[in-house]
Amino acid sequence: MCDVLKKIQWSPQQRIVSSVETTSTETDISWLKLSNIFEGLFVTCEETICNRFFAQENGISLILTLNGSDYVAPYRVYEYSSDLQRCVYNKLSSFDAFVTQIDHYISKEIPEEIQLRKVFIRSVSAEDSPAYDISRHFSELCTLIELVMLSRTKFKNCPSSLHAVVVHCLVGVSRSVSVVMAYIMKRTGCSKNEALLLVKNARPMANPNPGFHSQLLYWEEGGFYRVVDSLTASLTANELRQDGALETYMEKYFPLLIRVNRFVCDREFFALVIAEAGLGEDSIRYVLEKVYRYIAFAIADELYVDIPAFFDNICETNASFARFLPTLFVHTEERTGYYFDDLLYYEFCKNLASVGDTGKSFIIVKAFCSFFEAIGSKHFLNNPGGRPQTLDSFGKVVGTPYEELSLTFPFLPFLAPFAAGFVPQQQLEALGKEKWTTQVMERNLSDLLSLFQENFLLTTFKTGISPDTFSAVGRWHANSRLLFLESDMEVKVLESVERGSTLSDAVSPYLHLDHLDQNSCLTWMRKVTGAVIGTRFFYDAVDRYFNAQFRDSISDDTAYLMADKFAPWEEIFKIIQSAGELYAKKCGGESPALLAWIREELRPLVSIGVVSIPSP
Repeated sequence: MCDVLKKIQWSPQQRIVSSVETTSTETDISWLKLSNIFEGLFVTCEETICNRFFAQENGISLILTLNGSDYVAPYRVYEYSSDLQRCVYNKLSSFDAFVTQIDHYISKEIPEEIQLRKVFIRSVSAEDSPAYDISRHFSELCTLIELVMLSRTKFKNCPSSLHAVVVHCLVGVSRSVSVVMAYIMKRTGCSKNEALLLVKNARPMANPNPGFHSQLLYWEEGGFYRVVDSLTASLTANELRQDGALETYMEKYFPLLIRVNRFVCDREFFALVIAEAGLGEDSIRYVLEKVYRYIAFAIADELYVDIPAFFDNICETNASFARFLPTLFVHTEERTGYYFDDLLYYEFCKNLASVGDTGKSFIIVKAFCSFFEAIGSKHFLNNPGGRPQTLDSFGKVVGTPYEELSLTFPFLPFLAPFAAGFVPQQQLEALGKEKWTTQVMERNLSDLLSLFQENFLLTTFKTGISPDTFSAVGRWHANSRLLFLESDMEVKVLESVERGSTLSDAVSPYLHLDHLDQNSCLTWMRKVTGAVIGTRFFYDAVDRYFNAQFRDSISDDTAYLMADKFAPWEEIFKIIQSAGELYAKKCGGESPALLAWIREELRPLVSIGVVSIPSP
């Protein structure tokens, strides 16, 4: 099949000249006519084309049936049997067999003797319903039409020897017209409306139903791609080897899949196309760059507000990369050691935090919860153990990260600054804003801290942030949207401090590296860094909210800073320095400069005043 498909080149796009001729069918009923859309491509109804002798007589070598029955074989050929001395139907086992045989047949002129002419039939059981996904068939059927159209260029000097295609449904108005329009759009690059005008020129009653109109618009918007299974992935992979196709695939099709929820299958097989295309490293890096850039712009534009399944769509696509193109993750950053299939999410996590406004923490927290829930339910749920997968430098899966790495990147420093978004507003309002004495202030500050601690990471399933009734069950109740984070190192450190441990004591269990593989040490120490910085930012969020909302209620000018009590910077710097030294001792070489690294990662948040990190 591959050799056959190599003949098909969709670029450059070509001009199609419409036709107004019709082939006589001995009737004046318009929908019974064999409408010649352009030379070699016809649309008609079932009643007209079910006469196979009529098809043979008119040189029709391929029939695409859109109103097929489930009990009819999808691939058949109507051909002469010398044993039976008549034409019979023979089933073909697959698309490969179908394409191979039709390619062999149309490589020669049509036989002069009518009974020796073959008619290949692709039968699709498509419903003429706005809800039916007819566009899932566009890639395959356009390929079959183009294969026959190519054969016609070989016999230009002998019109009677040219093979032709008929597309039909029950009356030749909606389903068949949609497929022909899809072919014209892909072949010429024209719009849906232009394609419809061209078809109507030959078949005035042509009128796809409203749902098909919508799908044709998506077909146009997505660069004329649909990838719904392994077959369409192979067809599209062949196309991606052609000049300019990868750019169209990434610049038009990829954004469409992120924006439009209905393309579940397309997201599942998206990366298979790139993998089967056998692209080089530069092309893989280009794909990664386009993914990063589009998601960054989409998050900056807050598309997640208008598209409820925005993060689901991202994670479904990333799961496709993890399944079919794991080498993509090897290009996410320059490093030694292992890679992980959740590394793309780190960039998106940073993007999301960078558009945050601590004055509107609820909005950003809601987005983070949707994002993390999608990681767990749309990606990790399909992984062994429900966790990230570990990859070597060749993209080969070599295992699962340690249990403490529920996410292999530090997320707490990017989420904790918005901790106020987890606390129900009515609970905060209960504190009141009357003038506080020192004693009342200390009690209210303690109550405020408790509210932040009780509600941080506390969610319900699929319904947003927790209502009051969930406070009693704890953040890791069975319906938590973030349950997969329960064992994560960053969460454990924060919870230890909540229970009264010093930050150093909370981190201490994670500074013993004897059990670690050297390839995981850098990831581990970056998580330690994220844990202590994120814990500090959590308490900074408490202080920020307190000072913003209640400073006018305080009767004195005393500064009350919870962060300096629970996560002082001096202690944080010592922990990070110790972590770097332990890494160097374990792995050899210089310390990985963890503090400089986390500063750089947090630079966008520092620049907009969401967080701050003092000098040591």
